Amino acid sequence: GHRSYGEQTVAIDSMGIWKHAAGKWKSADPLTINYIHFPKESLPQVWQVFHQTFASMPEDARIYPEDYPDGIHHTAGNCKFGYIGMNQVRKATEEEEQIVIKFATEFGRLYQRFLDLKKAEAQAREAQIEVSLERVRARAMAMHRSEDLHEAVAVVFSELDKLELSVLRVGISVLNKEKRCGNVWLTSIDEGNAVQVYGDESFDIHPLLKGAMDAWIAQKDFYYVLEGEDLVRYYMAVEEARFMLPESQMLSKSGEHEKQSCFVAVYNSGGLFAFMKGEFPEEARQVMRRFAAVFDMTYQRFLDLQRAESQAREAMIEASLERVRSKAMAMHSSQDLADTIGVFYKELKSFSITPLRCGVGLLNKESRSGELFTWNTTETGESLELVGRLVMEGHPVLVSVYENWLSQTEYHPVLRGNEISAYYKVITPQMHFPEYPNDTVQYGYFFFFQEGAVYAWTQDIMAEKELDIYRRFTSVLSLTYKRYKDLQQAESLARQAEHDLVQLKEEKQRTEEALTELKNTQKQLIQAEKMASLGELTAGIAHEIQNPLNFVNNFSEVSSELISEMLDEVGNGNFSEVTAIASDLKQNLEKITHHGKRADGIVKGMLQHSRSSSAVKEPTDINALADEYLRLAYHGLRAKDKTFNATLKTDFDETIGRISIIPQDIGRVVLNLITNAFYVVGEKKKESKTAYEPTVSVVTKKAGGKVEIKVSDNGKGIPPELLDKIFQPFFTTKPTGQGTGLGLSLSYDIIKSHGGDLHVETKEGEGSVFIIQIPADIV
Repeated sequence: GHRSYGEQTVAIDSMGIWKHAAGKWKSADPLTINYIHFPKESLPQVWQVFHQTFASMPEDARIYPEDYPDGIHHTAGNCKFGYIGMNQVRKATEEEEQIVIKFATEFGRLYQRFLDLKKAEAQAREAQIEVSLERVRARAMAMHRSEDLHEAVAVVFSELDKLELSVLRVGISVLNKEKRCGNVWLTSIDEGNAVQVYGDESFDIHPLLKGAMDAWIAQKDFYYVLEGEDLVRYYMAVEEARFMLPESQMLSKSGEHEKQSCFVAVYNSGGLFAFMKGEFPEEARQVMRRFAAVFDMTYQRFLDLQRAESQAREAMIEASLERVRSKAMAMHSSQDLADTIGVFYKELKSFSITPLRCGVGLLNKESRSGELFTWNTTETGESLELVGRLVMEGHPVLVSVYENWLSQTEYHPVLRGNEISAYYKVITPQMHFPEYPNDTVQYGYFFFFQEGAVYAWTQDIMAEKELDIYRRFTSVLSLTYKRYKDLQQAESLARQAEHDLVQLKEEKQRTEEALTELKNTQKQLIQAEKMASLGELTAGIAHEIQNPLNFVNNFSEVSSELISEMLDEVGNGNFSEVTAIASDLKQNLEKITHHGKRADGIVKGMLQHSRSSSAVKEPTDINALADEYLRLAYHGLRAKDKTFNATLKTDFDETIGRISIIPQDIGRVVLNLITNAFYVVGEKKKESKTAYEPTVSVVTKKAGGKVEIKVSDNGKGIPPELLDKIFQPFFTTKPTGQGTGLGLSLSYDIIKSHGGDLHVETKEGEGSVFIIQIPADIV
C-alpha cells in the first residue's frame, strides 16, 4: 500500500546531504541512476529534518536509524521535474535500477499531463471570472437611473456566487471618511439576494469595522479573523448599532461557526468584502480584488447618473421657481395673491410632493396674528381657501410658530392622535374634525421668510431633498409677498392721492397767498434790519458831523469879526492891516470849505448805507472802510451809553491796496460784526465782577489770493450747541426787541455773493473771531 502526506516544500540547502543529492539531479541524464549512500552516523540528522518536514506523518509510518544498520542506500531515477527514489538497507541491483528509471520516465510524462490540465483549468477559471466581470461591466453600462445601482449590486453578488468561492456572504460598502460610517449591501448563500443596510453609526464600534475603514482611507486591502468571543462581540456590535442585519446573518449567536475570516478589497468609494469559514485563500482574494476594481466603474457610473439626475432635477426646480416668480411679477392687484399661491401649490405637486395640508401665512408682529391661505388635499380633491386671520395663541404649535418666525428658525412639530384634532379645532373652530387613533401621526414643517411662513403637514417624515425644495420655494414666495405688499401700498397710496388731490388744489391757493404775504414780510424784515443798522450809525454820524460843523460855526464867527475889523481899518485908511485881515479871512474860508466837505462826505456815506445796494463793484480801500465803520459804530454806541468804553485795536495790511467790491454791502457786514462785538463785550462788562477791559480788534491781511478781515472780541464766546445756528435767519441771542436775527444771515449771504466765506472761531468764556475771506481782485 501507500500513503500520501501532501505536498511539502523542503529547503534542500538545509542539509548538506540533500543539497548534494539535488546537485546530482540537476546534472544527471534523465535516463541514469543517482546513487547516494547515507552512512549510519548521519542518519539522526537526516531523520530530524525529515520528520520536521513531514510532521503529520503517523507513528507507524516513521522510519528510525536502528532499522538501517549499514545506513541508507538511496537509489533515484531522474526525470525533468525531479526524481523517483527508494531507500534500501543494501545497494539496489541493476534490475531494480532499471525499474526505477522506467517509473521515473513515466512519472515525468504523468506530471507533464498534470501541469497541462492545471494550466487548462486555470485558463477556464480565468475565462469564467472574466465572463462574470464582463456581466458586471455590462450591467453597469446598462444603468439609466441611479436607482438601478441596487440591481447592479445584485449582479455582483450573483456572479461571485457562480464562481463558488465558498463564502458565507458578500457585501459592498460605500464609506464616508468624515463621519467614519457608510451604507452597505449584503447577501448570503442562504438568501441569495441583496439587502441594503443603512448605518449612521461610526465604524469604530469593532476592530474589524474600524480596521476596514482605516484600510479604505489608506487604499489598502484588509484581512481580519473572527474567533470565539470576538466573533460574538462583532455580531452583537452590529446589531446594537441598528445595522438591521437579517436574522440569518447572525450566524455566531447559535455558536454554529467558531471561526470566520473577512477579506476586504478596497475601491475608490468603499470596499467589496466577504466572510468565509476558516482561512481566506489567495485565489479568492484575487477574485475579490478584480471584482472591486470593476465595481468601482459601476459606482462611478452611478455617481455620474446621480449627478445628471440632480442637474435635471435642479433644472426642473428652477423652471418651477421661475413660473412662480413670473406669476408674482405679473400681479397687478393685491387680489391676485390667491392665484399666485395656487401656482405655487401646483408646482410643488409637479414634484410629487402632496402633503395632507399645506399653506402660506402672512404674519403680523404688532397684532401677533396671521392671514392664512391653506391648500387641502382630501378624498374628494384639492382646494385653496382663505382661512382668515388667526391669532397665534391657544395651542403650543401656534405659539412656537410665532416665536420661531421671530427668530427665523425652521420648525418641525409632530402631532399624535387627538393632538391632531385639537390643533385643527383651534385654527378652524367652525369645522368638525374626527377623533384620530393614537397611532396616527402627522409631521409638521414650517419654513419662514420675513413676512410669514410656508407650512405643510404630512403622514410620513419628509426627505431632505423635499425639505430643500420647500426652502427654495419659500424664498421665492417671499418675493411674492413683497410684490403683494407693494401692490397693497400702491393701491393705498393711489386712494390717498385721489383724496389728497382735492385738498392739494384747495391748499394751493392758500399757499400762494401765504407765499406772497411771506415775501412782503421778508422784504419788511430785511428793510427793518437795514434800518436797525442805520440806527446804530445815527449817533456815530451825529458825533462825526458835529465836529466839522463846530469848525464851520467857529470859523464863520471869527470871519464875521475879521470883516468888522477890516471895515474899520478901511475907514481909517490902514490898508496894510486890511490886507493882513483879508489873508486871515481867506484861510478861515478855506477851513470852512474843508470842514463843510467833510460833513458832506459823512452825510453821503449815511445815505449810501441807508439805500439799497447798486450791486456794482467799485475800487475800494478796504482798510479805510473798516476803520471808518469801526469809529462810527463805537461813537454810535457811546452816544447811547456814555458809560461804555472799549479798547479799539487795528492792524491793517497796507499792501492790500484797492480791491473790487460792493462797498455798501461789505460795509454793512463789517458794521454788523463790529456792532455785535461791542454788544458782547458790553454785556460781559456788565456781568463781570473782576477787572475786565473790553477789547475789539479789526485786522486785515492779504494771503493766498484772498483778503481777510478779522473782527475779534474778548467777550463770552459762543456755546458749541449754538454754532450751527448763528447764521440761520431769525436766530438771535439778544433779548426780545433788541435784534431781528437777520444780521449774520444777511452778512453770510453778502459774503457768499462776493465769492467769499464767512466763518467763526470761538472759545467759550474767552471770545470769538469772525473771519471774512473775499477774493483779492486788485484794481
